[in-house]
Amino acid sequence: MGETFIVEVTMNQETREQAEAILREMGVSVPVVIRMLYSQIIAHDGLPFDVRMPKGIDESMSKEEEDAVSLMTLNDLRNGNAIPFEDFAARICGKYNIPREELLGNKN
Repeated sequence: MGETFIVEVTMNQETREQAEAILREMGVSVPVVIRMLYSQIIAHDGLPFDVRMPKGIDESMSKEEEDAVSLMTLNDLRNGNAIPFEDFAARICGKYNIPREELLGNKN
């Protein structure tokens, strides 16, 4: 089977309990689900499902999450890794086949 490694994830207890209860009902263990996810990431050359920010995401973010996003953005700017928003939007739309209007709303 080859070399193995440990994946460690930090999440809130409620999320973990809810997800694991569903998996138990399905008869699937967490390690099996993680292996399935990794296999699908490889098969799809990316995430095997759409990831979109729900409306009102700013309201649901914790202070720590907001700070982390701000720090990542600031570090990208400092390191010269930031790109114009239009370029970013074009990459996301192209890579994930998302219509521009769906990603940005009806903005031009």
